[in-house]
Amino acid sequence: MLRPRLLAFFLALAYVVVLPPGARADDWEDAKREFRAAQKNSDTAVRSDAYVLLAGWDTPEAIDEMLSALGHEKHPAVMRAALRALGSARSKEAIASFADALAKRKGEERLFLLMALGDQPSSASSDELLLGELAGKDGASAALAARALGSRRAMGARDALLAALQHDDNRVRSAAAWALQGLATPPHAAPPPGQPDPGPPPVPEEMREKPLITALVDALFAKDAGVERMSLLAALKQITGQEYSLDEKAWRALLAGTDVASIRPRPVTVPYFLGIPIYGQRIALVIDKSTRYHDIHPFSDERLREICEVPGARAIAHFKLLRVEDLVGAHAMRLLEDLPSSAEVEVLFFNKAVNPVFGRLTRAGGGARKKLTEALEELKVDDGIAAYDALNEA
Repeated sequence: MLRPRLLAFFLALAYVVVLPPGARADDWEDAKREFRAAQKNSDTAVRSDAYVLLAGWDTPEAIDEMLSALGHEKHPAVMRAALRALGSARSKEAIASFADALAKRKGEERLFLLMALGDQPSSASSDELLLGELAGKDGASAALAARALGSRRAMGARDALLAALQHDDNRVRSAAAWALQGLATPPHAAPPPGQPDPGPPPVPEEMREKPLITALVDALFAKDAGVERMSLLAALKQITGQEYSLDEKAWRALLAGTDVASIRPRPVTVPYFLGIPIYGQRIALVIDKSTRYHDIHPFSDERLREICEVPGARAIAHFKLLRVEDLVGAHAMRLLEDLPSSAEVEVLFFNKAVNPVFGRLTRAGGGARKKLTEALEELKVDDGIAAYDALNEA
């Protein structure tokens, strides 16, 4: 099971492709000694910079040293810097060492390697390595492998990613859907200054085949589909140019060859939370109850109106929202109102400790709304922090 700090980091991870080279010590032993000394420093910037410097060696030994140190790191910012450094490997020897490290390392260190592989360009050998992880039994490893394949736009992984949409683990399904969205979206570089933008490149031919679109639609309306629906809808929009939301009849008509002009999609209300569509069937809201919970909310009137919009349904009354607690409470209550009867939800408040409202996943009906209302009224803030524990509980 992922430790809380890794889970929190994984949820916040943003892939970065290029890392600037760092200055190098005169020899490897000096560099290693300086790196190890830096990792004992309480300053997170010092620890982070040390990874940048060591990455300049671009050797298997540097990869091994960084990976060993990362296994003991606890601060998300340093962990992120370390992963960027690992992902910056470009020499054949350093990249080849990832395969050996995956075979030898266990637990979190293997997951770190898979995250770093997403920063590297696609190659036959490393793509094959990731495909092997995607086909493995460990859900966390398979999910990270899928994301890495999508991040590097490994078109040869298309069929394996389509198959992963049927995986029992929802993390793998979600990552595979995200990766397929990436494969359908070629990179679009900005034109030189003063030059017209020719527009985005076309969707790759192999991503426009009807069997692939059918597989995406089937996954979208699978009985246990959840958060992956967001990526599936984005991929379908990219490939077909259509936005039919969760109207299955409209998507099936498109697959049957019906003329687009004659398809009349029906409006489908999707639950929203703070402007984010919620497609899952099992939802955990994690809410920080720090002393700033009573502060005036930070949004301009225009932005507040935007995040209070619920497409296809009445908006949340933005003019009633003054403080952070008003904003969060109103959106949480509205989410419980809009969720389908089949959905289950838990609300977790955290700071010094984690306080679940229901104690378990609960059907989002009237009883849940009443209990959440009481919890919001009785909520007491504090100045601790238990974010990792809250995410792990979620």
